[in-house]
Amino acid sequence: MEFVSISTLLRQDKLNSVMNKFFVLIVCSFIYSTLVQAQVKVAFIKVYDKSFVPLKLERNSHFFHLAISYQDGWVHAHNFRGVEKIKHFKEMGFEHFTVTTLTAVQHPNLDHEITKYIGKKFDRHFSWGGEELYCSELIARIFSIEPTPMSFDGEQWERMLSSRGQLGISPDEVYEALSEQGFQIDRNCSTFL
Repeated sequence: MEFVSISTLLRQDKLNSVMNKFFVLIVCSFIYSTLVQAQVKVAFIKVYDKSFVPLKLERNSHFFHLAISYQDGWVHAHNFRGVEKIKHFKEMGFEHFTVTTLTAVQHPNLDHEITKYIGKKFDRHFSWGGEELYCSELIARIFSIEPTPMSFDGEQWERMLSSRGQLGISPDEVYEALSEQGFQIDRNCSTFL
């Protein structure tokens, strides 16, 4: 019969405890990194003129433009270049803007949903459906958000009078719909540039 001292048992017990804690730490780190990587972010952009007065699409609107995180950058619908992937928000062409992001766990097949729209033309008529897209229509289609009758009540929409009442969606409506789907404000990503 082999005799083991109490101090040896305590050392082995301490070693096992340390090993168990180390294992738990590794598992928690893996789970955390997986969750962080499996997030989708939607950027809601407020644009300002050179006097830092916010530009508004409609009288009571807050947001001017939208983009969605994709791989190591963002996808948005640019009014000249169409739906494109960019690395930095500055590439959108706005001089003064703030960004507020909503974040959620990434949806299945999201990459496929985003990829199928890259390269599509910008919709200058803001009409729902068809092959051309505007920024909020792009995000709404990706997340299956239903359109609503458009009001086009801002000053810049005078040319769109004939489109009033047709289906469409604004950046503010996308914000509300995603909030209802469980997206949360990412406090680390609200910035002024």
